[in-house]
Amino acid sequence: AGNPVWGGVLKNDDKRHALAQVIFGDQVCVNSHTVGMIWDKLSRERGAFKANQSRINETAKINLSSPGIVEGHLYCQGAATEFICLNASNGELKWTHENFSRDTKKMSSSVLAIGNKILALNYEGLLYLIEADPAKYTEVSHVQVCGSNWNFPACANGKLFVRDNRELICYDLSP
Repeated sequence: AGNPVWGGVLKNDDKRHALAQVIFGDQVCVNSHTVGMIWDKLSRERGAFKANQSRINETAKINLSSPGIVEGHLYCQGAATEFICLNASNGELKWTHENFSRDTKKMSSSVLAIGNKILALNYEGLLYLIEADPAKYTEVSHVQVCGSNWNFPACANGKLFVRDNRELICYDLSP
């Protein structure tokens, strides 16, 4: 591994950071269930990288869901059982869809952005196909694809791979 070019401390009372950062343009977005969603603007000064906090959304205290980004909007499970859409540039909440997940203790889901659609796998193993639309939540369909899980699905060559605590499953997504 190389040398770090910048870093910082992100407070989280849960003593874990299980979320992936999202990079778009010259910004990095990170989540903390304690602090909220934080945007850092990256720049170079005298050849060295520098990151300055550009904004924070204290209400987007996402627990265990890494956002997917489509056309400048972030999509992911919120702090509880809701699914949310945020403007990636300014952190504005565009919409909230309640009851995305039934489990109020394991608020986890994994998000894949594929074209103008979102695939979201929640903790219970329900896979949702959602329109990537900042104006409103539109569910295309959902299906039970596996058991309870903390795993990220993977998609390659028209195949979707999901895993729970018993098995790895491959689904053919071709029409």
